[in-house]
Formats: sequence, structure tokens, C-alpha cells
Amino acid sequence: ALSLTGSQFVVQISYVEVYNERIHDLLSGGGDSANMNTNLRVREARDGVVVDALTHQSVSTAEELLDFVSFGSTQRVVAAMKMNARSSRGHAILSILVRELHGDAGERVGKLSLVDLAGTESSEKSHAMDGASNVPLRREEAKHINKSLWALGTVIEKLSTGSAHVPFRDSKLTRLLQETLNGNSLSAIVVTLRTEQENVDETIGTLRLAQRAKTVRVVAHRNTPASEVGRLKLSIAEMQRQLQAANQNIVELQTALAATEARENAQLQEMHEQARICHEQEDAPLAGSNNAKGRVADAASPQSSSSSSMQTQELPQTPPESAVGGAEAAAAAAAAAEAAAATSANAHKQSQDPFAERERRSLELEIAYLKGKNRQLRALSVLNAATKRWREEMAEAAQQTQSELLSQIDDHEAGIRDRDAEIAHLRALLNELSSQQQQP
Repeated sequence: ALSLTGSQFVVQISYVEVYNERIHDLLSGGGDSANMNTNLRVREARDGVVVDALTHQSVSTAEELLDFVSFGSTQRVVAAMKMNARSSRGHAILSILVRELHGDAGERVGKLSLVDLAGTESSEKSHAMDGASNVPLRREEAKHINKSLWALGTVIEKLSTGSAHVPFRDSKLTRLLQETLNGNSLSAIVVTLRTEQENVDETIGTLRLAQRAKTVRVVAHRNTPASEVGRLKLSIAEMQRQLQAANQNIVELQTALAATEARENAQLQEMHEQARICHEQEDAPLAGSNNAKGRVADAASPQSSSSSSMQTQELPQTPPESAVGGAEAAAAAAAAAEAAAATSANAHKQSQDPFAERERRSLELEIAYLKGKNRQLRALSVLNAATKRWREEMAEAAQQTQSELLSQIDDHEAGIRDRDAEIAHLRALLNELSSQQQQP
């Protein structure tokens, strides 16, 4: 750890080799290649692509860093080939991570990645010293080297043309270099060339790769220190604001629901009032007609009885010569009675029609009322179900977000404690080294 005024720096390095599409941890094993961690898993994390169980060594001086680089280089797989007596059989990536700690103000992180790419392999030009056909492992290494370099060339071509899909997952090499090629990074490429005439094809291919790499556009931003706790507080405040807005939306929905209910109730009351008025208007003419019929019947009854008595009294005085005239009078009376019966039937039918019309209109009003009430109940049911579901979703999201934020805060606090312990350990080492240097 290095200390400056107001800041403290922690420097860590990692060293890996991509060999036959497997990732080897070159800083592990304690110098014994048999105990070295091989075939490590690569996965996506919140901070980018990470390698599980990868060794990160803390250094405080350039000499320590170079010692670790020399140690890792001794664990790389090399072999004597026709074109190179010490040919690398895989790609190596050395990563130097620098953290600038600002106390409660957070931290700023910078990363330098140095990549050593193995050269393309040709079975005709660059085979093993004892012959490619006799060394199957060398052929397998050459196949994976050429495959990963081809994948790297494809990725650079896609990035240079602005393609929507970049196949970083085609190779472990391109997956590890995803942040370097496409992230918040500045990249540089250095190529080595052979000047012999017989190697002109490889030289041209290498120059074309470098030319495509130069056309890749990257946008790097300065990493400004920010407090993780402050960001979490802002996230909590934003979630609380969203929750308040959700509660306000619920209140507005409830208000709109109450207004809709009041409007529907007023409309139903108005329909009932109209039905009552219609019933009263229909009942009034029918009652007057019945009263008039009663008065006519009362007036007609004495006259009929008096006529009957008069006919009874006058009948004996009728002379026998007027029998024909009496028969004609009887026929006329029968016709008048038939006409009166028809008139009475028509009047009865007319008196029954208003009752049927009133019942029909009453039923129509009741049906309209029930339909309106049914629509209102369905609308209220749908609105209540939607409101309930929305409340449950908001409560679940708020609880999940709160749990995630609390977990992130706990992880951040645990990380701070681990860094503090690491810094204390490094300070103790520095003090011990300083005391050893001061001793004669």
C-alpha cells in the first residue's frame, strides 16, 4: 500500500494464461506447476467479467511486482519450435489493479492489462523440433492458438464496423478482453513482424489486424471517486419517492372510484324517479275512466228499470193488431244490445291496454336499472382487483429492493472492513520492512 496526502493506494496483480481454452492461474501453486489452479471458471458479475478463485497478490514496490511477474512466467507452457526456441503455447494476461481510497468519500479504481498473444501457428513453418506429426499435444496447442486469434480478429472487425452483435463468447481470450476492447478503457496494440520474404503472408495478415484494431472507437471516462454508501442512500431515496408516488396514485384511483360510484348512484336515483312519475301519470287517466264508467252505469240502471216497468205496464194494453210492429221492435232491441255489447268489449279492451303498457315500461326500467347496476359492479370488481394486484406488486418490489439495498450495504461494509484489515496488515509489513532496513 502506498500513502499520499488524503489518499491511500492499494496495488494488486493477477496473472493468467489461456492454454487450450483453459485458464491457468500463474500465481498459484507455490512454484509447483502440479498444484497450480487450472481450468478456472469465467462468469459475468456486476463489475464485469471475473474469474473465480483467481489469485490477487498485493504489492507495494516495483520490485515485488516484477518478482511476481517472473514467478508467473516460469509457470507458462513453452516449447521449442522450428521458428522459436522458446515458443509460448498460450496467451498470457497480466492485470495490475490500482485502488485509490478516499476514506468515506469512496474509491477510484484503475486497471492496466498487459496481453502477450501467442503467434499464429503453421504446421509447415512452425512445427515442433521433433516433427509436428510426432507431437499430438503441439498440434492441439496450435489449433487452439489459431482459433482464439481468429476469434480476436473477428471481434476487432465487428467492433471496427459498429456491428450490433460482437461474439466475445467465441473464445476464452476474447471473453477476458471484453472490458479492454469494449469497455471504459484505452487500448494500444503492439505487433511484431518478420522481415523474411518467406513470411510475407503472415506479416501482411498481422498488419491488417493492427489496422482494423486502430479503427475501433473507445470512449473512456475518468473514474471519479464516489461513495458507495452515498449511492445506496440515493437509491433508497429514489425508491421511497417511487413508493410515495405509488401511494398518491392509489389515493387518486380511490377518489375516482368514489366519484364514479356517486355518479352511478345519482343516475340510478334519477331513473327510479322517472319510473315513479311515469307510473303516476299512467294511473291518473285509468282512475278517471273507471269513475266515469261507474257514474254512467249508475245513471243507466234507473232508466232501464223504469223502461222495463213501463213496458210491463203498457204490455197488456198493446192491441193484437200490432204484433208485427212488436216483432220489429224486438229485433231492433236485440241489435242495439249486440252493439252495446261490442262497444263494452272494445271499452274493456282499451281499458286493459294501458295496464299492459305500464307493466311493460316498468319491466324495461327495472331491466335497465339491473343492467346498470351489473355494469357498475363489474367495473368496481375489476378496479378493486387491479388496485389490489398493483399494491401487492409495489409492496413486493419495495421489500425486494429494500432487501437488496440492505444486502449491498452489508457487503459494502464487509468489504470496507476487509480493506481496512488488509491496509492494517500492509502497514504492519511496511513498518516491519522499515525497521529491518534501519537496523545495521
